[in-house]
Amino acid sequence: MKKNRFADLMIGVLMMALAVAVLLLSGSLAQAKVGLGPAGYPRAVAIIMLVLGLVMVVSTLIKGMPKLVWKPDRQMFLRVAGTVVVSFIYLWLLNQIGFLFLTPFYLFALMWIFGYQNLKVAALASIGSSVVIYLLFTKAFMVFLPEFALF
Repeated sequence: MKKNRFADLMIGVLMMALAVAVLLLSGSLAQAKVGLGPAGYPRAVAIIMLVLGLVMVVSTLIKGMPKLVWKPDRQMFLRVAGTVVVSFIYLWLLNQIGFLFLTPFYLFALMWIFGYQNLKVAALASIGSSVVIYLLFTKAFMVFLPEFALF
């Protein structure tokens, strides 16, 4: 597999920019008395993203300045577009359907979009991951996720 070092550099820079934005925007969130809470968790993730983005940029630049390589790929474009569409639908429905019920469908859709072949394993992984993430957030981090609300 050929590595595209320019893509690595751009992803690292974008990851660092996103991390800085999250750090700035999480300043207005409430602090929790116990656990990470609404403000602590995004900050922790942003710091990890910032460090990993910096590592990615530095490791790419150590090998020399990369050349711009651009090869449009129809399949990859469709996958990215599908991911964006499914993500917007997920965010739109999240407050109505709730994290625990909607997330398995979202994860399954992403696996299908990116060509995962074993649909039984994808379904089980989607359900298992959603339950683990839900329990981790609500019990360990004490960050409450959207619940199902019919009315």
